[in-house]
Amino acid sequence: SIAPEAFKDAQFATLDLTGFSSLKYIESYAFAGNGNIVEVTLPASLSEIKDNAFKGCSSIKKINLSACSNISRIWQYAFANCEALDTITFATFTSTDDMAVKLAINDYAFSGCTALKTLNLPENLGTLDSYAFKGCTALTTVNFVANAKFITPEPTGGEEPTTTAYDPAGLVTTIGDGAFMDCTSLTTVTLPYFIARIGNSAFENCTALATFTTMDGADNKTAALRTIGDRAFFGNTSLKKVVENTTKSVNTIGVSAFENCGQLATINLSGVTRFAEGVFRNAKALKSVTMSANASISVGQEAFRNCVTLSDITARIAAADDGAFRNCISLRAITFVSSGIEYIGSNAFNGCVLIQKVSIPSSVVAIGDSAFDGCRGITSLTFESNETLQTIGYSAFGGCSLLTRVILPSSLVELNASAFYGCSDLGYVEFGENIQSVGEDAFALCKNGLEVRFTGKTVPVFTGDIFTATEGAKISVRQGYKATFEAALGTKYTIVEYTA
Repeated sequence: SIAPEAFKDAQFATLDLTGFSSLKYIESYAFAGNGNIVEVTLPASLSEIKDNAFKGCSSIKKINLSACSNISRIWQYAFANCEALDTITFATFTSTDDMAVKLAINDYAFSGCTALKTLNLPENLGTLDSYAFKGCTALTTVNFVANAKFITPEPTGGEEPTTTAYDPAGLVTTIGDGAFMDCTSLTTVTLPYFIARIGNSAFENCTALATFTTMDGADNKTAALRTIGDRAFFGNTSLKKVVENTTKSVNTIGVSAFENCGQLATINLSGVTRFAEGVFRNAKALKSVTMSANASISVGQEAFRNCVTLSDITARIAAADDGAFRNCISLRAITFVSSGIEYIGSNAFNGCVLIQKVSIPSSVVAIGDSAFDGCRGITSLTFESNETLQTIGYSAFGGCSLLTRVILPSSLVELNASAFYGCSDLGYVEFGENIQSVGEDAFALCKNGLEVRFTGKTVPVFTGDIFTATEGAKISVRQGYKATFEAALGTKYTIVEYTA
């Protein structure tokens, strides 16, 4: 082995260790901080390069590992911040029989190598750990082992093929967290079909990456990808295409995985049932997300916020958290599951101006603040049950200007302030017998002459003027209860009786 800090101050420019046939280990910090070495060639006997071994070697341009077919590990920070490094040459192989030893590239091993432009990773790569190439800002192309290597060639002329397909057993299946984070020049990545997990922030801020696939040249294979981690492609502002076969079997997608991917137009996620917080937030070109036709999906907080081109959600919605579809101004229709959803989140559909019909499932207990605020296209609002819904939040249906008639469920206890504020065509609202509280401005700026009917015998609490700027509005109550309501509400409101 080469001992720690052994060559820290070495003056030579070329380091050729091919003659050291017994060298197995380059120890921690062996060459760290050396500013003179330009080119390094390492021997076939080498097994490991320890942590920080060449860290900060500011003049190194070339690392030659072409003879190192048995190297098993490049430790963390081994070549970190080698700012002049532009070429890494790994060993090549002719079959998986030659790849008995699998290489692990550990955390931050080549991070900050800002001159590196093209990276051909070794075919025997078994592990790619976190932040291995983070901040390699000049890196344009990353090539993993080609999918063609895993396909047996068709026989020609009646003869058996001269080559056999590689065996993927033991080869890399996970792209580590932040592995290529901040590689801002990266345009092309050729991943093998057997990659099963893209780690958190693996390609975050790869602002030049336009296409993502694991299936190049692997049409007869099935993509193994199942998990895309948190912020995996966050901020990839050039990403336009995610190849359909790559993601159709994904079943887990993380928080903000494609947030701020402003050019992404379509993606197949037919295996996903839970869309995490912010997963497509600000993906303004996203037109469609392929989902299983019979799926029930849960949509996390602001998962599709500001997806202004998204027009259809084919799956049934089993949960819609706060801001889930906020400002999806092209979304035309939504369908909830018939049961199971208990809460529709605050601002969940705020600003979805093309939605026309909303049917609240029988299981919903509460509708959050501004849940459908500004949905000016809604003409029909119905409730599938009279027995469950208890609370409608602040401005929940504010600005739904085409609503004309609403029959609220008898289970409703609380209608919060401004709930139907600005519903300018709303002419009739009916409460059930359990209503206890109606908030200020609940029916402000509604249609002149609006009738609000209370079918119960108990006067609810009004927290303020419920009819601000709604001229000619009246409250209708059961026959024989006008005096009861006038005693509680005074002369502020016009109260009339109706006959059941």
